[in-house]
Amino acid sequence: MRRILASAFAFGLTTLQVQAEETKTVVITGLGYFPAVTYVVPGDKIRFYNGSDSVQSIKSDAAPEGSGLNAWEVSDIAPGSEYTVTAATGFVLTYHDKYDSSRYAAFSFDAPPN
Repeated sequence: MRRILASAFAFGLTTLQVQAEETKTVVITGLGYFPAVTYVVPGDKIRFYNGSDSVQSIKSDAAPEGSGLNAWEVSDIAPGSEYTVTAATGFVLTYHDKYDSSRYAAFSFDAPPN
């Protein structure tokens, strides 16, 4: 019985390691981002793919005063190109088009809904 539990535990750790190394894709369209919320865990790769016909730039929302969070920006992703970042705690999770704040999306470290 202990051997079975040890094997199950080892498999669970392997599964968690694989899960932490996933690549999530956010498609930039002419109207916004898909998906609107991307569920990630620290260590996931986030691939921004520009599926629009124009150069795109992304900017996080401002970091709340005293939050200790870091704002970020990704500039000039050409049509058909991509830019990849690594999900990490300590960064602002909400973001928008640099020139049109009505086009927005977010990352979440919460578990995705069932």
